[in-house]
Amino acid sequence: AMEYVDGTSLDKLCGSLSAAKALDYIRRASAGFQYAHERPSPIFHRDIKPSNLIVENEIVENEIVENEIVENEIVENEIVENEIVENEIVENEKIRIIDWGLGRIEEAVDASVSQIATRITQGEMLGTFHYMSPEQFVDARDANSQSDIYSLGCTMFTLLTGQHVYEFPNKLFPNVTTPTTVEVGLSHNEAPIPSLSEVMCEKTLANSL
Repeated sequence: AMEYVDGTSLDKLCGSLSAAKALDYIRRASAGFQYAHERPSPIFHRDIKPSNLIVENEIVENEIVENEIVENEIVENEIVENEIVENEIVENEKIRIIDWGLGRIEEAVDASVSQIATRITQGEMLGTFHYMSPEQFVDARDANSQSDIYSLGCTMFTLLTGQHVYEFPNKLFPNVTTPTTVEVGLSHNEAPIPSLSEVMCEKTLANSL
């Protein structure tokens, strides 16, 4: 059975987060992916996107630190009385990475696990198109830690802007409004990289109107 996580998936927060909060969520998620990538048998997620990252709110109640007397080491023989630290509520947000169903285990110790995790045919695409790296569009078996980092970067872009890295129409496909998989893949491979600062400025201006 899977653990129940009481939280909010990041796809519901795209475009509404401050830059500091969005970057903090990505930092926390990247630590989890780093752990998966640095295992003796690395695991590559291959489907990183906002909806696969959940922010879990865990409320931690601090204990009351009682009034206590502390004698310093012969510093004018002072007696220092600590202040009472009031009972306070601290919100500790955790990022949970979910849906490892498309994950690939590299050089797994258990051969049966390796076969199950990598059972795809050459040239088959796996993942969510708007967040996939160019090599993953060609062959999902080539997806590795760098592919996950690319997808995490696309996720960060969407968290900050509320839109995909490559929207349509774009400079490569100026007449396309409803893209196919091929057009999304070609955009990730060949279209100019959009300026995050320009998109953020446009978003700010639109919100001020």
